[in-house]
Amino acid sequence: AFELETDPLKKAKYKLKFAQAAKSRGQLSKARSLAREALKYNPSFGKAYLLIGRLYQSSVNQCGNSEFEKRMVYAAALRMAQRAYSVDPSISSVANTYVANYRANLPSKKVIFTEGKKVGDSYTIKCWIGETVRVMSSGK
Repeated sequence: AFELETDPLKKAKYKLKFAQAAKSRGQLSKARSLAREALKYNPSFGKAYLLIGRLYQSSVNQCGNSEFEKRMVYAAALRMAQRAYSVDPSISSVANTYVANYRANLPSKKVIFTEGKKVGDSYTIKCWIGETVRVMSSGK
């Protein structure tokens, strides 16, 4: 059905369904790839960005050894939720909830200092995520 479909918005929805199925099988990297493919068909598909953020969030404990490393995963998830909010007004209230949740889980100023980092530094997340983000604080 996917190959026969000509409407890019419907193709994006199919790809997101495939991504959600991969997530439920524990194939997080595959799920992210499929969600990114959905975004190629519909760059304003906020649900795909939210799914990528949830994939990142689900890997917090596997993607770092220290509290700082684990909490920095939320910076990547936050970036995806912010992107969803900015590109898809139809899900802005849901995306806003994710933004607030992820922001609250960023590392504290004390954790950032203890790690020898500064807010604004560049940081690459370990494990399958491999994203480079800016060090941000929860404000605490």
